[in-house]
Amino acid sequence: MFERLEIVYTTLFERAPALALAVPEAELTYKYHSIQALGPAEMPITW
Repeated sequence: MFERLEIVYTTLFERAPALALAVPEAELTYKYHSIQALGPAEMPITW
């Protein structure tokens, strides 16, 4: 699974190099998506 994510993120940033967070990282809120996965509730971006 992690190998696939590496491919996804590498491709994403190659195709959209200006991709950036639209808010400071400290303002992101997090939630549990499953018992093993904690991640951002939202991730506003600019490009």
